[in-house]
Amino acid sequence: LLLNRNMGSGRRFVSLVCRAYSSSTFRGVFPPVATPFTPDAANIDIEGLEKNLGKLGSVALSGYVAMGSNGEYLSLSESESVQLVETVSHIAKQQNRICIAGAGRESTAHTIRLCKEYAKHGADYALVITPFYYTNQYQDREYLSHFREVADKSPIPVLLYNVPANTNVDLSLEVISQLASHPNIAGIKESGGDVNKIEKIVKNTRDHNFSVIAGSAGFFLPSLKVGASGCVPALGNVLGESICDMLKNFEDGNLSEAEKIHEQIQEPNVAVTRKFGVPGLKTAMTWFGYTSGLPRKPLLPLTEENEKNLRETFKPFIPK
Repeated sequence: LLLNRNMGSGRRFVSLVCRAYSSSTFRGVFPPVATPFTPDAANIDIEGLEKNLGKLGSVALSGYVAMGSNGEYLSLSESESVQLVETVSHIAKQQNRICIAGAGRESTAHTIRLCKEYAKHGADYALVITPFYYTNQYQDREYLSHFREVADKSPIPVLLYNVPANTNVDLSLEVISQLASHPNIAGIKESGGDVNKIEKIVKNTRDHNFSVIAGSAGFFLPSLKVGASGCVPALGNVLGESICDMLKNFEDGNLSEAEKIHEQIQEPNVAVTRKFGVPGLKTAMTWFGYTSGLPRKPLLPLTEENEKNLRETFKPFIPK
């Protein structure tokens, strides 16, 4: 019933879907904060980070993700990661927002240690990516064991993080459904882009306090239509206002306006994710008044040709 689009007006449909996630903590937009570096990329630009978060404070966001894929978490030392989480969580609390910290690592013990460390420095939730290096040896049994032990020992609630494009691991529906019953697993950031799978996750976890969050602005609206409650969009670092407007229009029953925004943000979203990734996102941030710095090697800045291509994509959105 909740997923039937032919049951009357758009407003009635949206009311039913919103009711399905009305108790979710993770309603809204949570951009994965890009990590600004000093000009030589040797250190985190904390002043620039604070400036960026202050600017994002005027956007109707629900929180931030620190140490996510777009935060270049794999390129940061552990001391840098703690510094980043502490800064983001401090400002998030000032803005009455949630701080989610990317704590997932290849070993279970390391992941647990980071969950505990980030909790000490103010993180509200731990985002835990699937281990992926020994992919041939990892089956459902290993993932269930890993996530359950992390959740058992983490002092803050855990969010599963499924991102097949980066890990070549697609956490199965069966594993997600089983993990949803754990009292310290609060939801999943699902970045695979399969809306049919997202719909099944919502259906299978409905009896638990478990949130389903889209991992990209590109499929956020379709995910909302099947019961997802939020989004962690890279694009939110620059076009957060548009994404929040899309969500508000959806919740208000203005489906046509929400779909219009959805179409408008498709090309910019692809540009800062699949096409140009972190270097593209950091380039675009400068056009909107944010501090970004260079990406850390082995990532390199965009070529002149790619930057021109990216600017053309963002031209309708860049402030005059």
